[in-house]
Amino acid sequence: YGISTSIWFVKKISCFMKKNPQIQIRIIDYQSGSITETNADVFICPYIHSLDGFEQKKIKTFSFKIYGSKSYIENNGAPQDYEDLDNHRLLAFSKELKNPFNDADSLLHIGREKHKPRKIILEVSNSRSILEFVKEGLGIAVIDTDECLDPELISIFDDKNILNTDSYFIYKKNRTGSKKITLLREFLEI
Repeated sequence: YGISTSIWFVKKISCFMKKNPQIQIRIIDYQSGSITETNADVFICPYIHSLDGFEQKKIKTFSFKIYGSKSYIENNGAPQDYEDLDNHRLLAFSKELKNPFNDADSLLHIGREKHKPRKIILEVSNSRSILEFVKEGLGIAVIDTDECLDPELISIFDDKNILNTDSYFIYKKNRTGSKKITLLREFLEI
């Protein structure tokens, strides 16, 4: 829903598979339970505290900003300050699901008390859909800066509202010697 739909991840895995056609990969968006109870080889997600028996290696920092489309801004104007976000249509990652980028949507609530978040008019289960809805002019949202290559998307507040979140390559310590895991980890760290 998040990392697995990012341009970075898709390009990295595509390149990896072209260089290593003999390796089979299955990508699953894992949503609930404990990763200690699954039999997956690796996890790519934010750092998990108190996770015994696993190695966690940082592989990528994702940077997020608030974006809107040219059409949305032409029709609704651009927020002039954080308080002005109250007057705009906000799109966000669904609160029903675990956000793979920690709390990137917190940028939408800057200037508000934590227990009084702004109204979200559309919650979506994946980052790719959020990007497409913003392009359609439905509202503004927090998007990974690597995903915002479309000239129709405009950064709101310029560089004042960047939020960075790290993603980690996580695997069981008893799998440290696995050639497949090492090969993939080293490839993703490049």
